[in-house]
Amino acid sequence: VTMGHSIYLADDEKSIRELLHSFLASDGYTVRSFESGDALLEAFRQEPAELVILDIMMPGTDGLAVCRELRSVSDIPIILLTAKDSELDYVMGISQGSDDYLTKPFRPTILLMKVKALLRRVADKVLADYRTGYTDRATGRFYASPDEIPAGTRVRFACKYMDWHYSLGVLDMAMLRMADRFGEAKYADFVERQIDCALSAYRKFGVTQGEDHEPYHFLRKFNELDHCGAECAAMIELAARRPAKTEAYAPYIERAAEHIRHGQARFPDGTLVRTWPHRHTLWADDLYMGLSFMSRYGGRFADRAMLRDAVRQVGRFHHYLWNPATELLYHGYYGDLERTAGAHWGRCN
Repeated sequence: VTMGHSIYLADDEKSIRELLHSFLASDGYTVRSFESGDALLEAFRQEPAELVILDIMMPGTDGLAVCRELRSVSDIPIILLTAKDSELDYVMGISQGSDDYLTKPFRPTILLMKVKALLRRVADKVLADYRTGYTDRATGRFYASPDEIPAGTRVRFACKYMDWHYSLGVLDMAMLRMADRFGEAKYADFVERQIDCALSAYRKFGVTQGEDHEPYHFLRKFNELDHCGAECAAMIELAARRPAKTEAYAPYIERAAEHIRHGQARFPDGTLVRTWPHRHTLWADDLYMGLSFMSRYGGRFADRAMLRDAVRQVGRFHHYLWNPATELLYHGYYGDLERTAGAHWGRCN
């Protein structure tokens, strides 16, 4: 089951709040409604939404102030609702960081169109920016394929979306969610192109050639959760949608599964860790890098042992990283020093 994008809605008028909640939910969105901006802000601090709709005129913290507060911590799309129809109000709303503006009364279908357009905005920008090729680090010369690159020439990707990287694994999973949500194959097509480009090219750079941050160095190394977790999780999702890719992706998916079972370093209690910067370092990033793969692999291939291990990791990471005084998670824990890494982890908290 694919959950809808999460939307937070704040309006002090109950009738409008209930109407919009019902209308958005009927189109598949997961909606939470609030009668004040303060209540929405409190909920957002606990669990961010993917889009926010705000009435400007509310008791307590008004919509403009809420918009300003949200924009200081997030770049999520924000739509403002107002009973005022003036150029000044529009300018004020946009200047506070909103992405769009609707004047009451309005047809809910218009709001729905704006919601869809804003949710597509980032994904469509990725599609527009994506291209393949390599650039000579020294001269700037462009090469369309690895076969054109002279021996000994150091290159960088012509487009940041070409690499094999955990951030792109997360992006690919988000794109597949977009494909499901809007019924548009172009988002899944991007994922297939992005993965297949890396798989077809990385061997041409050599398995051990180059230092870190040379093309496809994560795919060539494949010895940490950074290198295989999120990317192979996206492979599992795409192969489930497009069975023709199963055979090509299976060696990488199974390699990742075996690495997690037997190759990845662990504490004596089984907690997944890495071997740097200290021996047996617990790094918060590895929880989502590991779980993104383990949960999908366990579900797709009915591997209950993998699913149990995933559940166990959540508890163990919490045990080592949770600070009860601040109610925040630390970024890391050094097993050899038996202490936390010191900083709290922004992406998780």
